[in-house]
Amino acid sequence: MIDDLEDGDLNGLKVDGRNWSWTQFDDESDGVQLLTIQQDPNAPGEGDNTLYVKGGGWQYRGAGLSAYLVNRVAPRPFGFYDASIYDGIEFWIKALGPKELKFKIGSQETTSLDNGGLCIKNCAADLEFSFAITGDWQFIKIPFPSFLLPGNDTTGLLDPSRIKGIHFSIETHGDYEVCIDDLSFYKN
Repeated sequence: MIDDLEDGDLNGLKVDGRNWSWTQFDDESDGVQLLTIQQDPNAPGEGDNTLYVKGGGWQYRGAGLSAYLVNRVAPRPFGFYDASIYDGIEFWIKALGPKELKFKIGSQETTSLDNGGLCIKNCAADLEFSFAITGDWQFIKIPFPSFLLPGNDTTGLLDPSRIKGIHFSIETHGDYEVCIDDLSFYKN
């Protein structure tokens, strides 16, 4: 489990060397975004807590959520999480507003040197997986080989032994609400 959200805070589960919190990003225009934990009696996982984000009014790319699984904190500063024993990542999600979301994974190669990666300049974009989204809870299961570089149909580029962060990208100018529950790595 990466985060079941049942502890009621924006800190992820600190297990297996992970030390992180949910953060937000945006396109630096005049939009607004609120990130919190919200109770939903219809949440699909155990318990009622979900990660809830509401926003809109962005002018460029939109906004999103990030989880840098190993933060700049001792004992593993600037580290990367080794998820190589897993086959992919899964979660429950629902959204109002956008019809599609992108789930992205930052790797050692796509992360800048000042954030602990290997990239010095002109860093490649994070590997991504796009999926349709509805207002009803849906279960998303993404095998690691399904992640692609933007604009590239080459699969298998992700090395799960060097994951820097995971990101939900909400690329819309309109208003949106997104709920996420039970984010986890999985093994087949």
